Amino acid sequence: MDRLIPQLVQIEESAEQIIRQADLQKQKLSEEYQKKKTDYEKYMDAKTEETLQGLSGKLEQKRKQDVRKLHIATQEALVSLNTEYKQNGKQIAKQIVQRILEA
Repeated sequence: MDRLIPQLVQIEESAEQIIRQADLQKQKLSEEYQKKKTDYEKYMDAKTEETLQGLSGKLEQKRKQDVRKLHIATQEALVSLNTEYKQNGKQIAKQIVQRILEA
């Protein structure tokens, strides 16, 4: 019996040490997981921002291109209207006056 008690104490101390080691390993794994999670979130945030910047740039280019096309079309329409007015302005004015008088 005298030899059994020290062996049980030694077993209990070994078990406590194993539990402490497991707790330390668990804490270490938890810290590694948190670091990997944080690193991944930073990576994804950066990739998302990069994608958004790219899309924003493309949309801005498209908007500028559309504005240029609209400006050109408007200029062409103005030139066409001015040309027609110069060529047919008096006749158009006469038609307008005639419609007013008929009304």
